[in-house]
Amino acid sequence: MKSTNVMAAGALAGALALLPVAGAQAQEREGWYFGVSGGASSIDVSRADFDAFADNALVLGSIDLMLEDPSILVDFQRTGESSLDDSGTGWSAYAGYRWRYVAAEVGYLNLGRASYRTPIIVNPIDPAGPAFEASATGKAASQGAFAALLGVLPLGSQFDLYVRGGVYNSRTTVSLEGFASAKATSNDLFAGIGADWSFSEGFAARVEYTRYLDVGDEDRTGEFDIDLVSVSVLFR
Repeated sequence: MKSTNVMAAGALAGALALLPVAGAQAQEREGWYFGVSGGASSIDVSRADFDAFADNALVLGSIDLMLEDPSILVDFQRTGESSLDDSGTGWSAYAGYRWRYVAAEVGYLNLGRASYRTPIIVNPIDPAGPAFEASATGKAASQGAFAALLGVLPLGSQFDLYVRGGVYNSRTTVSLEGFASAKATSNDLFAGIGADWSFSEGFAARVEYTRYLDVGDEDRTGEFDIDLVSVSVLFR
């Protein structure tokens, strides 16, 4: 037998020998648990898309003002370069149940917001008056309930690695403050990887990276991916 085959057979035998130990360790951590998390999110909405939304919102703002008071005609226009900060702060609270190598979770999640700002010019048309510059701010934000399944691999008596996926029932808002707002509810998929550390009896810490796919509605808010890196505390 070649040496590589001997090494492969030895590795397989070692892995098989560890299965009962891993199973016992997983069994020790079976049952209900609860968690709270916080972390940094990145909302993949483009500045060009937000500029287009802002242009439409400013037109709607002019029309709404005219309908509210026909004696006032004002033209709002973007001028200069806009800015977009796509980083936010996310948090969640959830409950789960674990069966050895599988766990299920349900909870509520807030993925934070992207912040937008653009300079605008306000041009009074009737009555005539001097135009003046101002700024408008906007946001893209999402939150909602979720359900997830986890596949768990125990590593020693304190550590677990896992993969996680599920469905996120998102409520997404894209708005330009004072002008227009678009809202959508959708069911979006997500997937992630993470690790748990059971640092004491009844408590564990979790680090996770998750991507939420095509959040929002293409026709109303647009669709965008959201990345979340989070840290959780688990209570068993």
